[in-house]
Amino acid sequence: MLNTVELKPDAFKLWLPSELQPMTVCNESLAAHEWKLRHAQALDALTELRSHLRLRSHIYMYKDRNVRGQAASTCTQAIINGVELRKQVSVEKYRCACNALLTLSHRLHQSGWEISLPPLLDLDSQGTGTISWIWLDSQADNSSSENEQVQDCEFTRLNRWSEEVELLLEEMRRVVVFLKWQAEWWSGRANTRALEPADEEGAVAYAYRQAALRLSLVARELHG
Repeated sequence: MLNTVELKPDAFKLWLPSELQPMTVCNESLAAHEWKLRHAQALDALTELRSHLRLRSHIYMYKDRNVRGQAASTCTQAIINGVELRKQVSVEKYRCACNALLTLSHRLHQSGWEISLPPLLDLDSQGTGTISWIWLDSQADNSSSENEQVQDCEFTRLNRWSEEVELLLEEMRRVVVFLKWQAEWWSGRANTRALEPADEEGAVAYAYRQAALRLSLVARELHG
């Protein structure tokens, strides 16, 4: 019996026009279709990159103003690392699209596209120092109203995510404040002499235990 190997479609190499050798014959219509897709991909990647940089800056500012303690700082840094990872994915997505456009431009005799989609350097995606070209309105491609609508939706989604992050960090801060208040309240109850002597010892022990439990939760939140 012959051994049969299951071939999955996603395991096949998809040879797009941009991946062919320059001398390889290729249908011009296919190359034109890929050109449009790659151009849109590059614009989408730029939009994502700007959004990630804005979100990272927002979280850094919130962290400096509001986050205290090792546990809260670690949690916030994990969020920043996630944004940084998504930012780098957008950078690679843009570079991949531009490399494909460069190859296709020779086949299709396209020129001038590099003006709005120049090479993306590492410094351009850091969000520090001088203003990068990615923030200049003159570089934006507004040729398609549909593309603008898609970008608006992306901005809305990312802004909403940014608000959720801010609410989460604020909620963490308020939980710590509330637990501290509760610990003080229970400590105050321990000093209240409103019970019979027979019941007072147990009530005091219970109050101190409740205060200690809240302080342990605060310590766990602030110091991990």
